[in-house]
Amino acid sequence: MAVVLANSATVQIDIRAQPYRSSTCSDAATDALPLTSADAAVQAGVYSSSAVQTEERGKTYLQAAKGGTDWQHLAAFLNRVVPQLEACLDENLISTAFAARELGDDGAAVPAECAYVLQPLLQPFANSAIQQSPLCCTSVSWNATGNTLAASLGRFDIEGWCSQPGALCMWHLNSTDAQPAQPSLRLDTDSCLQCCAFHPHHPGLIAGGTFNGELLVWDLGREGDALLGKSGLSDASHQEPITQVAWQHSTQLAARHVGQTEAYQLVTLGADGRILIWLWQRPETPVFGYQLVYRRLESHMATQWGGVSLAFPDQQHQASSMCVVGTEGGAVLNCVLDYTDAAAKEFAEAVAAQQALSWPSPVRSDYAAHIGPVHGVHCCAGQPSLFLSSGADGQLRLFSVLRRKPVAEFAPSKMPLFSAQWSPARPLVFAVGAGDGRVYLYDLLQSTMQPADIIDVCGKAASVRVLAFNVRQPDLLATSDGAHVKVWRLGSRYSTLHGPEERLAKQLADLGEGNIHQLLQS
Repeated sequence: MAVVLANSATVQIDIRAQPYRSSTCSDAATDALPLTSADAAVQAGVYSSSAVQTEERGKTYLQAAKGGTDWQHLAAFLNRVVPQLEACLDENLISTAFAARELGDDGAAVPAECAYVLQPLLQPFANSAIQQSPLCCTSVSWNATGNTLAASLGRFDIEGWCSQPGALCMWHLNSTDAQPAQPSLRLDTDSCLQCCAFHPHHPGLIAGGTFNGELLVWDLGREGDALLGKSGLSDASHQEPITQVAWQHSTQLAARHVGQTEAYQLVTLGADGRILIWLWQRPETPVFGYQLVYRRLESHMATQWGGVSLAFPDQQHQASSMCVVGTEGGAVLNCVLDYTDAAAKEFAEAVAAQQALSWPSPVRSDYAAHIGPVHGVHCCAGQPSLFLSSGADGQLRLFSVLRRKPVAEFAPSKMPLFSAQWSPARPLVFAVGAGDGRVYLYDLLQSTMQPADIIDVCGKAASVRVLAFNVRQPDLLATSDGAHVKVWRLGSRYSTLHGPEERLAKQLADLGEGNIHQLLQS
């Protein structure tokens, strides 16, 4: 038999054998003749090596190996290719081509799903004759575990003194007997409740502010009456509605107490321009107070501002005395609440003696102003130097605390904008409610120009004045159109950190104006 190999000589192989003569076999021998073979040539009798990436031209791998590792040429190679490799890896990490959207079976993007529709009020008040018109949801807040949602009920259209009762409603959404059409708990108040906020760590501790300027603190774990305390009406308290209540971590309290619950104090902002500091254990009288007065350097004119919105930087890792305040006149103010023990003692003595109080200004600087009230300010959870402001002029602005002018501006709607919040999980995702009944979700990794999603909460029937992300379950977003509270499930694309978002957020905080598109979309 002849076998022909390509480009080689013919090889003769003799496979002739005698016929098989026996039907049995043994281990000793066989009747077959032995096979013989011979090689005439092979295809690759001569070989050579060409250069590879880490070798000089004309220098083979064997030659390089004989002289040991060529560190100089290896370093030159790494310096040349590593930047390109890192650029490709970064591009892959921030790319949302495949991970930014969840797709259904038909390949279409999965929209936000309305998980709950909650009705705050079904039962009338004990004295229903006082109630003149239906209440609306004025704020929402998730508790520390993320299982309970609270809503304050009041009104935005009252002039003068408020004689209409309000309420605080709560739903335990993860409870087996939860009924969205009926609150799990309702606490009535003497006047409209304009705001509420759960304690960052205590799941049953919540505070609220009324239209008449009263601060109320509830402990839901107490037996009997949940009301822990309330402030009185005096010259030291708010003279107009409390527009926002917040929990601030205090280094002074943390040094005196062991638990995280006691390390926080309450801060209230009023339409009268006062910022008051309270101990939640004894909220009858404020510990200290400020007045929003700011004298601009260019005009040398002092202006007193009414407060609308307030935000502290992320306090999960460190305490901060700095806060951002949005005002009725459009100013966005940088404030520092740095009172001393001596100042607090002097303030308490003046209150006890019913003397005239001095109100220092906490304002240190201001940012580019809106036209009309600044309904919302909020600091980024992942990057404390970044904050949002949203106003009645339809502008949503992204600021760095280091610069007066905004880093970026957005105009999602021609209607006024209200509450704005950063996602607690992703530092480049935020949401804002608008007067057209929609919530606009921005994902700066996906686009710096257009919203990534638009949630139609109530059409154009009412404004979306309040919204709040769930800190424990970041894919849940609570909103309200006034009459109802709706909880939306956004999906994992808004709750899972994508690539180097934290690093990009830090770079964004250090940027000058106008560079956001170059940074995030290059």
